[in-house]
Amino acid sequence: MTDTAARRPLAAAPGSVLFGNEAASLWDIGDGVACLEIHTKLNAVTPPVLDVLAETLARGGADFEALVIGNDDPRAFSAGGDLAHMHDVIAAGRFSALEAYIARGQGLMLAIKRAGFPVVAAVHGLALGGGWEICLHADAIVAHAGLRAGLPEAKVGLVPAWGGCTQSLLRGQAGAAPSAAHEMVFADLCRGHPAVSAEEARARGYLRARDRIVADRALLLPEAKRVALALREGYVPPEPAPIRVGGREAAGALMASVSAQAATGGLTQTDLAIFEALATILTGGPDARSEDVMAEEAMMRLELDAIAQLARRPENLARIAHMLVSGKPLSN
Repeated sequence: MTDTAARRPLAAAPGSVLFGNEAASLWDIGDGVACLEIHTKLNAVTPPVLDVLAETLARGGADFEALVIGNDDPRAFSAGGDLAHMHDVIAAGRFSALEAYIARGQGLMLAIKRAGFPVVAAVHGLALGGGWEICLHADAIVAHAGLRAGLPEAKVGLVPAWGGCTQSLLRGQAGAAPSAAHEMVFADLCRGHPAVSAEEARARGYLRARDRIVADRALLLPEAKRVALALREGYVPPEPAPIRVGGREAAGALMASVSAQAATGGLTQTDLAIFEALATILTGGPDARSEDVMAEEAMMRLELDAIAQLARRPENLARIAHMLVSGKPLSN
C-alpha cells in the first residue's frame, strides 16, 4: 500500500490520490468526498482490491466524509470477484484459502453497508457478481443507462457469497410477501441472466426508487458525488435487517418449482446442486422453521457454507475453468 500511487486522474472527477496499490486507488475528489477506483482487468475484485477497500473503510470519517465507488473504465464497473484466484485455490485443494477470501469479502461488504458515512456506487457497463454485490451494500446507486447488472454465479458453478443472496432477498421482501420474494429471488439467481439496461434493472428490483439513472456517462461520477454530499447531512447508517426465511417447507416449494424442468432433462446434476444450495440459503438453512427470522450475518454464513461445498465438486470447478477459458458457461 502506498500513499503516492502513480495513477492517471479520474477524468470525470479529478483530484489527488490518497493511497492505493496496483489494483485500486482512493481519490480525494473534493468537498470531503473520496472516490474508490478499482483498476484491475475488468475491475475484478482481487485480494489487493480488498486491501484498499479495507483501508478506505478504516479511514472514512477522518480522511473523508462520504465515499463514491466508481471508475472511468469504458467497459465495466466491475465484472465480479477474482474468478482466476478462486479457480487456482480450489484446484490446489486450498479450501481454507477460498473460505478466507469469501469471508473477508463478506465482512467488507457489511462494513460498506454499516459504515458511519454514506457510500454511493457510480455504476456503468458490467456490474456482475462481486461487483454487483458492492452495489447491493451501498446506500445509493447512480447507474448509467447502459448498465448490465446481476448475479450470474450459477452459470459459473457457484452461488453469490458476498451477501448477494442475502441483500437480494431483503430487497425482494421490501416489496413483496415473503413467499413471493423467495420465489422471485430464487428464480432470478437460478437463471443467472443479468439485466441488460438500467431500466430493466429497475424493473427487476435491482435498483430501488431512490436510485438514479443517468443517460450521459460523463455525468455519472459528478451525480454520484452530489448524491453522496446530500446523504452526508445527518447521515445515520441502516440498522441490521432481519430476514424472514421460511424454513424447510419454503425450500421444498422452491425446488418443486424447478422439478418439471429437472424431470425432462432440462437440468444437470450440477444445476440441481447449485439450485439446492440457493434454496437452502434463501430459506434459512436445513434447521430453519417457517416462522424464523435470520440476521444478515447468519444468512451470509450459509452463503459461505454453500461455496465451500460446491467448490469440492469437480463439475463445479469445470464450470469455473470453462468460463475462464471461453468466457461462456458450461452446461455440465
